[in-house]
Amino acid sequence: MAGLCACVKHLSKEEIKELIEKSEKPEEFIKDEKLREMFQCENEIGRSKSNAIKYLKIVEESLRLLANPQLLDDEERRDEFFMELMPKFEDEYIENITASDPDEISNQRRRFLEQVLKEYTRMLGESERYGKFKEKLKKAYEGKIKIEKNP
Repeated sequence: MAGLCACVKHLSKEEIKELIEKSEKPEEFIKDEKLREMFQCENEIGRSKSNAIKYLKIVEESLRLLANPQLLDDEERRDEFFMELMPKFEDEYIENITASDPDEISNQRRRFLEQVLKEYTRMLGESERYGKFKEKLKKAYEGKIKIEKNP
């Protein structure tokens, strides 16, 4: 099993403890860009790719789209996003985005994206890779992996 991202060796135990606490809840994990980067870096080190990275990429795109739901007006971007999602979400989007008022369309899109975000955050949190990532952070904190504060 590969180790954690090299950036971890530059963190203090207190910083690692904070990351562990944030990673306990996937909803908090996704809000922390540093943790997301570490997770992706750690998964690049490993030989096998898992669905966890796919879930994280969907979560990150959902966050971007939530910040600007009008991006879904771009048909190419919307199609690329839907290609990554479970088919049920494309069906839900087509069925539920029915308003003609731009503000209501934006609200419907926001609700849709929140649902996607919630589902894929849950799936990420349940993934084996995410569990291993949390365990590695805990081992680093416990000193089982040598970690020194960068001088």
